[in-house]
Amino acid sequence: MGPEPRVVWLVRPGSPEAVRGRLSVERHALTFTGEGEEEPLPIPLNRIRRVRRRRGAPILEVEYTDARAELSQVFVFFVEPPPLPRRGRTWVFPTRGMERAASAVGLRAAAKILRADIDAWVEAIRGAAG
Repeated sequence: MGPEPRVVWLVRPGSPEAVRGRLSVERHALTFTGEGEEEPLPIPLNRIRRVRRRRGAPILEVEYTDARAELSQVFVFFVEPPPLPRRGRTWVFPTRGMERAASAVGLRAAAKILRADIDAWVEAIRGAAG
């Protein structure tokens, strides 16, 4: 029906944590099952409002209407995302900027390599939903 299930990292807006798990397109839902979690996150295909590949990043962005009829969003990383900077620091290590630049370059390189794969996911979700 769609692409083979694959290992991805799910990030919710406002959350610093990326959850590693398995993404699949099933008959009626886009499903993310986190490693070590019993309950998967199914997103009914008929509730998906927008799905797209983020330009310059190996990220699939999914906007959908949740069970409370509110607009929700998740970001699916096709490579492990770099760690977010810690809050509460009053000074900055001189290498922090270099680490961020290296992370950005790494994400851009992965985006080029994975572009066709992510586009296939977008088309499979749109085709199954529509």
